Amino acid sequence: MSEIDLNLMQSQEKPKRKIWRYIFLFLTLAIFFLIIGGIKGWFKESPREVGLVQPKPNLLTQIKNLILSRERGLKGEETDRINILILGIGGEEHDGPYLSDTIILASLKPSTNQVALFSIPRDLLVEIPGYGFGKINAADAFGEAREKGYGPILASEVIGKTLNQPIDYYLRIDFSAFKEMVDAVGGVKINVEKSFTDAFYPTYDYKYQTISFEKGWQNMDGETALKFTRSRHGTNGENSDFARSRRQQKIILALKDKIFSSASLWHPGRVQNLMDSLNAHVNTNVELWEISRFFELSKKLDYQNIINLVLGVGPNQPLMASYYNSAEVLRPREGNFSKLQKLAEDIFQPDTAKLASPAFTGKIEDKKFPIIEIQNGTWVLGLGSRVRQTIEEQGVLVNILGNATLRDQEKTVIYDLSSGKFKKEMDIIKKQLKEAEIKTTSQAPFSSSSTPDILIIVGANQNI
Repeated sequence: MSEIDLNLMQSQEKPKRKIWRYIFLFLTLAIFFLIIGGIKGWFKESPREVGLVQPKPNLLTQIKNLILSRERGLKGEETDRINILILGIGGEEHDGPYLSDTIILASLKPSTNQVALFSIPRDLLVEIPGYGFGKINAADAFGEAREKGYGPILASEVIGKTLNQPIDYYLRIDFSAFKEMVDAVGGVKINVEKSFTDAFYPTYDYKYQTISFEKGWQNMDGETALKFTRSRHGTNGENSDFARSRRQQKIILALKDKIFSSASLWHPGRVQNLMDSLNAHVNTNVELWEISRFFELSKKLDYQNIINLVLGVGPNQPLMASYYNSAEVLRPREGNFSKLQKLAEDIFQPDTAKLASPAFTGKIEDKKFPIIEIQNGTWVLGLGSRVRQTIEEQGVLVNILGNATLRDQEKTVIYDLSSGKFKKEMDIIKKQLKEAEIKTTSQAPFSSSSTPDILIIVGANQNI
């Protein structure tokens, strides 16, 4: 057996610093998450009911497979391409905990040691089996609602079909693990290409806050890096999924660089804390026996020339902005996914990256959508959330949800603060909230955490 095989079976030995550096580099490209998720998960097995999620083999079977791993290859090695789906989610502490905030297909080519990252916009309209058409970021949430742990399996099926690529492994990580990783290396240094402000960044209490970043090199801790990657409503051209995808890839590459220059990272206590966090916040389908092969492969990969592919919109780009049930979505310009599938298939070809360039710098084809805020004006717990769900099921996005200052509202009132600019959305809302009174005014009658175009004060007469 190799040294790494022996180390996994002999817990008394301390791993060498060099080994930890390789493992943490794995983390940067999502492979490390597979390793840690596999190690920690297999030694904390729990019974699972029979269902869509297949139970993992017992530990003895895994150790047997580990010993024989030298004679076995990873999924995808026979075709010289290993595809790993990376999903970033908010987690249980966030609104929409299983909606995929980040979707990246990471591909490895063992014969040339190449690495490619293909960012997929979360607003891409696709068909989700059993649920009809919807944004691609909802696949994980639908799967998780169907059965715990099934989210990344369904997401892999949907994304694999969309790109016509087999998904060999998946990794789902929530924001807590992301912040832990950045903080573990002492933060990252990022070159912010242009200054921008986002007045609608979500807070943990379902409101919004204003964040901003100045042009130039910035030192970011975990929380700041998370805001940098999640921001969706930035000024100066930073208000699209495409701009955000580029920021996410910046963080990944900055982590890679920081890992090799961080001396304090390798303190055993810090490593253990990070592993504990990852165990609680990472979901993956890697098996224990595959760890050794992943490790050997990682030492040969070309991390200096990672291929970064981010899709754009525009006349010469494969995607275009559109509506679906009044919601902003992205569709393939040619009416099918053949162009995206060709990009995915040829991602390791020299000219492929040019097909998705230049960087997206403008607005999404001049589309404008209303800022909608809901305030619960009653003491009925969850009434505002139910109203929000009812509206969003019709394809209208609610930006802000909170409680009104006064909680004695008898009748639901919809305030149109846009001077009739968003008639389509107003008609949908009025149809769903038939008991509501409609008022058109230029100024909100109640304090608001933003400047909404449509303000809904939910009253006690609302029957949902």
